Amino acid sequence: MSKYSPAWPHGDIIKAFENVYVVRGSNITYFADTRIQHSRNMTIINSNGDLTLINTVRLNEEGLRAIKNSHFFMFKNSSPAEGFIYMNNQEGIIITCDSIKNWVEIDQYFSEDTAKMAISQGEITKARISPIWLNATGVHKADFDYLLHLQFKHLISAHGDVLKNTAYEDVKNSVEQINK
Repeated sequence: MSKYSPAWPHGDIIKAFENVYVVRGSNITYFADTRIQHSRNMTIINSNGDLTLINTVRLNEEGLRAIKNSHFFMFKNSSPAEGFIYMNNQEGIIITCDSIKNWVEIDQYFSEDTAKMAISQGEITKARISPIWLNATGVHKADFDYLLHLQFKHLISAHGDVLKNTAYEDVKNSVEQINK
């Protein structure tokens, strides 16, 4: 697993146009063994409540707090670092990356081999907290305690379908299945 980029220095979220925002931040890359650092703009487009991020910049805690009614939480023991975003609207929404997946079926983006492997490993299920992910990150069952103290009904994961209305119960069931 590769290491995530740190939250490099960045400015404030600035409204450029109606429903279009820009954040200017640092971008560090390497080319031919040379460290290159320059600015990068992230554009945020709000289209009827749907956000599109273009040329993403990882925000620091202050920048994340400027996304209204939402909070970023880091899993205490995760390496590489991972967390989730909690939004206090629509009766609570959590947004995750790899920690909680919601693959309920194989879709057209899976290769045949990966689909077979995912099925055999039990990865195709609601609100899945994968033992593979737990072992790779060092996250423990107790790392989910804070999450379960929040009120939420919905889950949006980087993997799978949006889980509406039953996310809290489904996530709680998945946490209860963690062995460590």
